[in-house]
Amino acid sequence: MNITGEYRYLGVEFGSPTSWKSYLERVCTCARIRMREVWYCARGRIPLDIATSVRLFKSLVRPILEYSAAIWGFHSAAERALKSMKRIHTDFGKCILYLQRQVPSEYIFRELGLQRPEERVDIAMLCLFGRLCQMGPERLAGHVFRGRCNQVDAGQARGSWCAHLKQLMAREPSFHSVWRLRSPLHKWQSRAWAACRDHYTVMSETTIANQSLGKLDVLSHLGPCSGALLRSSLRHKGARIRFKLRAGALPLLWTIAASQQGLDYLEPENRVCLLCLQRGQHGEVDNARHLLCVCPRFEELRNNCLVRIDLALGLTTAPRLRMAMNHTEGCYSLFLGDSLFGELQPDIHRKVDKIICNFLRALWRQRETLWSAFTKEGDPWSLR
Repeated sequence: MNITGEYRYLGVEFGSPTSWKSYLERVCTCARIRMREVWYCARGRIPLDIATSVRLFKSLVRPILEYSAAIWGFHSAAERALKSMKRIHTDFGKCILYLQRQVPSEYIFRELGLQRPEERVDIAMLCLFGRLCQMGPERLAGHVFRGRCNQVDAGQARGSWCAHLKQLMAREPSFHSVWRLRSPLHKWQSRAWAACRDHYTVMSETTIANQSLGKLDVLSHLGPCSGALLRSSLRHKGARIRFKLRAGALPLLWTIAASQQGLDYLEPENRVCLLCLQRGQHGEVDNARHLLCVCPRFEELRNNCLVRIDLALGLTTAPRLRMAMNHTEGCYSLFLGDSLFGELQPDIHRKVDKIICNFLRALWRQRETLWSAFTKEGDPWSLR
């Protein structure tokens, strides 16, 4: 007879103090393999649109990570596992958006509309709490649950599932009475979802605000995609450049100074456009807004793009879009956002989007040539 320290029941390892650690390491490994398979299928010769790729990730990868999350969420091994799960999410997002590994993870979650693994685990635990509360004391699970909750209230069982859940519910004032009475509110699952969403949204907004002077500059001003950009593929190089600008992943002086320690002495107002200074002009801050909408070195490309967009619109009214074309902030939203495309018909939207992608591709090709005069050979992120 074989003797083992662990055994697997319903897909989860049991039998030793480190069984949860073994289980979480195994599912993270399996999920990463599945993530790479999904990415390999999605990229293809004709890549899938971003929204479809994200849907495949949610359907094929995320369930592997979240199996029994309502149980293991309290364990000490969960913290390390959640970091691995977070990296799986962000690595997938960076792959389908063709971004470098240095892109902030907050951008990936907000841009693709992905929930953080921590948020999903908190929701699962709160939903399980609601189900356990509905079990009467005659049920073994209900009896054990209430007994453990009473121990937690008495200051005991500090490392238990119930103790973790009490801390989780303490951050939402409306849940205090739920814990005390062991009785969930009406529509408990919806309330749990809303409470976790609001909590993590506040955390996300704080992170974006703290990095608004760096790589998350565009995201802090324009916000995440509303959907139109995600329903397109990144086959066009200009579409990839758009997302790289949104993620702060291209070598503008604004992002270079924010990401390199040797240039952190440069205050935001001093990160001026070197291309403008080269021609003796007053330099504005060298960020995505200046590059696309202000920099005189690319004025001809910019004007040609706007003329072509006007021709593509034809007799289409689109008052918000036409008004946006007449001022800097509007063009900023037009070139890098998708909030103005809602008033366009699908065929007109595709034409306008292709014009913008062509503009971004031509602009960045020209900018790369001009920028090479200020950087080390082969490294556009290192100034001479």
